[in-house]
Amino acid sequence: MMQDVHPYGWLSLVPPLFVIACAIVTRRIIASLLAGIAVGALLSMVASASFSEAIYHFANTHLWESLTDPGRLQIFAFTLLMGGMVGIIGRSGAMQDLVNRLSVWATNRKSGQFMTWIFGLIVFFDDYANTLLLGTTMQSFFDRLKISREKLAYVVDSTAAPVAGLALVSTWVATEIAYVYNGLIAIDPGAENSVAFTTFVQSIPYRFYILWALLFVPMVALTGRDFGAMWRAERDAAAGVIHKSATEQLIDAEQLHGKGNWLNVVIPVVVTVVAIFAFMYKTGLDALGEQAADARLYEIIGNCDPNLALLWGSAIGFAVAFVLVLGQRHLRFTEIVDGANFGARLMIPALAILWLASALSSMTQDGPSASDQKSIEQATLTAGVLAKSSMPGEQIATFLQEQGTTPVALHQALGSIHEDQDEVQQWMKDTGLSEEEIGAAVNFPFRKYRLSTGVWLKDMLSGWDARWLPTIIFILSSFVAFATGSSWGTMGIIMPLTIPLVYSQLDIAALGESLDHPIMLASIGGVLSGAIFGDHCSPISDTTVLSSQASGCDHMEHVMTQMPYALTVGAIAVVFGTIPIGFGISVWLLLPLGLVAMLAVLLLVGKRLPQTGER
Repeated sequence: MMQDVHPYGWLSLVPPLFVIACAIVTRRIIASLLAGIAVGALLSMVASASFSEAIYHFANTHLWESLTDPGRLQIFAFTLLMGGMVGIIGRSGAMQDLVNRLSVWATNRKSGQFMTWIFGLIVFFDDYANTLLLGTTMQSFFDRLKISREKLAYVVDSTAAPVAGLALVSTWVATEIAYVYNGLIAIDPGAENSVAFTTFVQSIPYRFYILWALLFVPMVALTGRDFGAMWRAERDAAAGVIHKSATEQLIDAEQLHGKGNWLNVVIPVVVTVVAIFAFMYKTGLDALGEQAADARLYEIIGNCDPNLALLWGSAIGFAVAFVLVLGQRHLRFTEIVDGANFGARLMIPALAILWLASALSSMTQDGPSASDQKSIEQATLTAGVLAKSSMPGEQIATFLQEQGTTPVALHQALGSIHEDQDEVQQWMKDTGLSEEEIGAAVNFPFRKYRLSTGVWLKDMLSGWDARWLPTIIFILSSFVAFATGSSWGTMGIIMPLTIPLVYSQLDIAALGESLDHPIMLASIGGVLSGAIFGDHCSPISDTTVLSSQASGCDHMEHVMTQMPYALTVGAIAVVFGTIPIGFGISVWLLLPLGLVAMLAVLLLVGKRLPQTGER
């Protein structure tokens, strides 16, 4: 069997590393991703691609195919519909009405912070919506209770992304599943999206930072303890000194808050959740077919079409929100449309990041483009039919070549009907193909537009102890998110490399190679939670900026007050999460240990405010 060296070697790491470096310098993740894709396309000339081929693959194979992928278009539509629904809810003033009704339960500093956290859990379906609606509406509420704007920004920021990242119905979930899927197809190009969904759900208990950061917020509120810059901000607020932002608010309150009805929040959200789960259940049953009768609920949901369910569920929720507000005549038709447009526009930067990050992740893999995939499928179908008719393999090879089948498609098709690679290559040689043509079809067949970064990385890191991979991946993801300010971009860069790397290392370490292995799930969780951890610490993060602006807080004050809390939870996530999970400690033992560790830090380091009646 022919062997070949990696066509790019260490150069296959250049595009993602270039994106990181460029983002650090320019602080523009979208432009950096686009530049990284261009660099990767030009690198294909190392593998004998011409300049014109490099330009073609940049525009068509990477950008266009990533944009027009049916599953990705469903994600785009879902995100825009959710953004539109949020815009209608905000414009109608429904969120403000809900806050006013529930705020009677919060009469002091502890209950005010805790109630705001509860509100953040309610607005679970989108981090932007959470940040913008909660930050804007709760400013006067926090001022009245003498709670600092910095604390408001922290509560909003440390609730928004974690809850959206965990929720199975959010603008994040389809994107996160897509990133997991990108990693899975690097192992098995024929992997089903349902496998990505199941793996995503199984990784939830292993997202240590996300879970603990989300719970650290109410822990801080209920203990009444703070430390670092946050304690000083709270001390000033308790004395009546509120540190307000010197800049104008991102969103004018009057633009979002009209005379609303709290039911306009509850009903569309409940309808959306019910509709999505109904579609998940239906598509899961359809996928299982005859096996559905004996299937359990998690098996049905695990085999669903999540993108389709999210799309139609969000469409129904959007329609319900639109009709409710229109029927109550609180807003004119044009005002409702403007609100929907405003909410949808907020999602455009996130969609651009998803598109370009997906293109970059596809570039670093080694699968076929859409056009090559079509020719491979056609050749494979023909070969299968001919094989069933008892036609000899060498005649099938000759027939396919006479039909104009490319060497790559020919090799893939013959491999589908015969496992012996040496014999398959002999059949190809008998058709008149040269050794060079056969070698190019066998080893890294898509080298002209795929960098096979994961393959090289797995080879280079094959000696690493798999037990340390969850920790290494968490720290790496945190650094990338901090440097780029994008949790989505980080997931798109790191996840496609993580899953095949850990999969191969588990095999080498004789720990098993199942996707439900704790080290695999902790590594996937490390990417998802590390991306949010780095994002929470990054001053150039979009959600960090939105949190400070929507909360009326100076941006750098928000960064400096939140960072100690984020670093504390991040350190606990490593010491009580990623390290012990690699050495076989049960996740169900580690989760409560992490909570104990956080409480201990607050009791030992945190301080109560002096002379507060409630404490």
